[in-house]
Amino acid sequence: MNDEATTYYEDIIDNMSWGHQWIIENFGEKAIPTIGWQIDPFGHSQTMVSLFSQMGFDGWFFGRMDYQDRERRNS
Repeated sequence: MNDEATTYYEDIIDNMSWGHQWIIENFGEKAIPTIGWQIDPFGHSQTMVSLFSQMGFDGWFFGRMDYQDRERRNS
């Protein structure tokens, strides 16, 4: 998983492409994940959501959320 705050989009796409290619070569296409997990993110951007969706992810779990974001989502 990349650091959302300090990377270029091209690097994020290259990183995920390389990772998916490695999975395909070692485990086959059926092993490509559709759900992701970020253990300790520092925020989420709408662009990252769009990129992950385009990369085939259906769901995403994360371990930290800003209290203001949590309040907004719960209202």
